[in-house]
Amino acid sequence: MGVRVAVMGSVKAWRDGQEVPVGSPQQRKVLAALVLAGDRVVMVDELVDLLWGDDPAPTAEPTVRTYVSRLRRSLGAERLVSVGRGYTLHGVSSDVAEFEERVEAGEYRRALALWSGEPKECAPIQRARLEEARAAAVEALCEEEVGNGRPHAVLRELADLVARYPLRERVRALQMRALHAAGRTAEAMEIFDDVRTLLDDELGVEPGRELLELRELLSERPVPAQLPPDTADFTGRAELVADLAAALRAGGGRALSVSGIGGVGKTTLAVHVAHQVREAFPDGQLYADLRGVEEPGVVVAAFLRALGVPEEQVPAELDAGAALLRTQLSDRRVLVVLDNARDSAQVGPLLPGTPSCGALLTSRTRMFDLVNARVVDLDVLTPEESTTLLGRIVGPDRVAAERGEAAELLELCGHLPLAVRVMGARLAARPGRTLADERARLSVLRTGELGVEAAFELSYRQLDPAQARAFRLAALPDAPDLSLEAASALLGLEEREAEDLLDSLIDLSLLESRAPGRYRYHDLLKVYARGHRDDEAERALERLAGFYHASVVRAVRLQAPDALLLRYLSAGEAGGLGFGSKHEVLTWLDAELDGLLLVVEQLGRTAGGPALRLAAEIVPALCEVSQQIVRHEAVERVLRALIDGARRCGDLVSEVYARSWLGLQLLWRNRPLEAEAVLSDVLPLTRQHFLEPFTLHAFLALHHRFGRIAEGLEGAAELLELHTRLDNPEGVANSLSLLARLNAEAGHGGRAVELAERAVDLNRRRGHDSETADALYQHGVILISVGRHEEAITRLTESVALHQLMREPTWQALALGRRASALLDLGRLDAAEEDAREALDLCLTVGERFGEGLALSVLGQVAIARGEHGQARERLTTARAIFAEMGDDLEVDRLTALLRASGDPA
Repeated sequence: MGVRVAVMGSVKAWRDGQEVPVGSPQQRKVLAALVLAGDRVVMVDELVDLLWGDDPAPTAEPTVRTYVSRLRRSLGAERLVSVGRGYTLHGVSSDVAEFEERVEAGEYRRALALWSGEPKECAPIQRARLEEARAAAVEALCEEEVGNGRPHAVLRELADLVARYPLRERVRALQMRALHAAGRTAEAMEIFDDVRTLLDDELGVEPGRELLELRELLSERPVPAQLPPDTADFTGRAELVADLAAALRAGGGRALSVSGIGGVGKTTLAVHVAHQVREAFPDGQLYADLRGVEEPGVVVAAFLRALGVPEEQVPAELDAGAALLRTQLSDRRVLVVLDNARDSAQVGPLLPGTPSCGALLTSRTRMFDLVNARVVDLDVLTPEESTTLLGRIVGPDRVAAERGEAAELLELCGHLPLAVRVMGARLAARPGRTLADERARLSVLRTGELGVEAAFELSYRQLDPAQARAFRLAALPDAPDLSLEAASALLGLEEREAEDLLDSLIDLSLLESRAPGRYRYHDLLKVYARGHRDDEAERALERLAGFYHASVVRAVRLQAPDALLLRYLSAGEAGGLGFGSKHEVLTWLDAELDGLLLVVEQLGRTAGGPALRLAAEIVPALCEVSQQIVRHEAVERVLRALIDGARRCGDLVSEVYARSWLGLQLLWRNRPLEAEAVLSDVLPLTRQHFLEPFTLHAFLALHHRFGRIAEGLEGAAELLELHTRLDNPEGVANSLSLLARLNAEAGHGGRAVELAERAVDLNRRRGHDSETADALYQHGVILISVGRHEEAITRLTESVALHQLMREPTWQALALGRRASALLDLGRLDAAEEDAREALDLCLTVGERFGEGLALSVLGQVAIARGEHGQARERLTTARAIFAEMGDDLEVDRLTALLRASGDPA
């Protein structure tokens, strides 16, 4: 078995498996020195220095030789041999050598397990060497564990190491990284502050680059933690939980999609699993409930903002936003949880594109068409699991005392978690009622295969009149959830009274609150609640419409206090939310807009009278607040529902509102033929109902689009006169710009330039930077059309600067593209290319298709001028496809001619 020596702790030796004496503390130091020397010969003088330092005893050398002689008797003479005036160990194994081998192999935890204590029996210089080796191994272990998503496993080791080496910056950096990875970023930042103070007090220095860079990274990079709370009494599904958690920790980029019927516990399972694996995703967890979300772009935008992307850099176009989201996630370890997904088309843009992230989905649809996804079907609980769940709700002793009755009760609930929870809540609130009593009641009331309706009915019958009214009315809106403010308006109650009622329904498991101040039903409960008609339903929805209308009008007053639309909106009812800043408006719309549009659509289908009028005004007001937030597809559907409702009720004013803004929406979405069909006979009606300026502007844009210059000139003059009469300077300036463009198209270059200059001057006097930037843009375009390129470049340069100052990347990109076109006409190829590339990058970021086509057209023409025909063909072909998609025949013809001239058959 040989000889083995341990020095990492107490110095000990074993010979053939039996511990042997190693003598006095001084003699142990000699043995430790020989072990740490490895194969090297340790001279007698070195041992003397080790034991006595600068003041050796006269008998130092004989004493060392005595120690060596005694060690030879313990270890064996052949194990400790003399070499000249020194000694070395031969054929002796040691814990130090094994430690070094394990560290070399990357087995840090096994290496550290060899330590049995502090190396106090070694000489100071030896002790320092051993402690440094151990610290380096702990650092390597921590680096590995944090990198593998297991920061909690090393927090204690790091705390011990910090206590030992408080000034060791590498250890402090590792501790900060581990805390951040464990979701304790605030504590990590406190560590930095502590070590900075300590370094200054002790050494008078600042932290090194690693700590400074880590502090900057943690402070600048938000770590979203959006998961809803875990369910405290989560029950069963242990094997599935372990399976899903292991798959997420393993990575690989494969999405996990949990499917099943409503009430089976998909959300509860997903949230529970997500909490189990939080430590594996130190850069955060994103969560979105997709129920009722018509367009995934709103979730993409919310995720981007949560990851730290500034509002003005969030693309409006879905594909651009999804691409930016994937880019933001590419170097992070983030878990994305998408709840209640409708289909693969809805979730596709929301999924990360790299294996470092995880994705967990729930849906009633089995999304087998989702690429690189694993579908997991979730069944109801087993009888054993549902029994355990019921016991956790009402008490295990109560279930054990009536096991047979409990089994029948759970069978009637179909072992559906939702039904078990509802029934359990009822029983828990009535400790005197037996399970047999409850089972008998259920047997009479059961009306469905799963027994869910019976559970709901039993809970409903126990409500007092105020609770029952709130339960019925809160289910009326089509919105997926309601804020407290909206719910109190719906119920016609003060917020405190409404909150108490709604919270009592939560306590009875008849309502849910996934976030503070927001309320929602499980969909089965909502269907059930709507089955109880209420005579107050119409009035309740009218109150809700009034709340939304008043809130949106207040948002318009904050965002655009001189907006012409404000003169025509109904006074509505008092109330609504007040906003202190644009940020507050955007935050409210993030949470409320999906549900708001669904309610407006619902009112279009069902309401009449004042409620329908308020609903018809909400969409124009929303468009005034923010074009970037309004979901075009959803708005179109809402407006068509309002048109149908207005015609059904004979409400001409509501119809005019809806048709006017539907025409504008279609025009903004490059569907001019449909827009013209919608607007064809609405202009005479708008003249009767105060909406003429808005509809006339849409008609003029249509005339310009279709090349109807004469009609456009006549209408623009009428629009200018109308805005002048209305004393609306913004409208006057916009009319001048539009009239200038039409004059340019008609060949009246001098008149066009004059009108454009008037528009610029008017906006400058008004002090509106955004409108001034727009007018400068229009002026530049007109100057290009009349061949005054140098002046155009000056105007467009001003426009670019102002749009950049106002954080309007879309118009900044368009102005850059126009300036590139002017530079190209002047033969300044390098400057034109630089502008066009910058414009193209901005357009791709914000999803601006016209600007993208314009930039590609300039780049294609630059390539032609340089003889780069392959690049020219690629860029011009792509630009032509964009303009063809937009229906811009003039640009398509121009690009086709360029392609032919460059040698492409086009």
